[in-house]
Amino acid sequence: MGYNPNIRLNPDQLELIEDALRAEIGRLAAPTTKNWNEVAPKHEAAKELRELLGHIHNQKAWYQPEDTVPLG
Repeated sequence: MGYNPNIRLNPDQLELIEDALRAEIGRLAAPTTKNWNEVAPKHEAAKELRELLGHIHNQKAWYQPEDTVPLG
């Protein structure tokens, strides 16, 4: 069984997913031990979620106006 390569989400649904990922990253990345430099399994999970969030970000189609816009 394969997966659907054309998943359709509206911007509100995508924003909800991104907010949930950020909240989970914050929860996982919070220090819980006295050894602040210790790499915990939770930190590895947070790293994977950050990579997923970046992957979603890179797939967005950003708005670009058709006419040139003067900058600065």
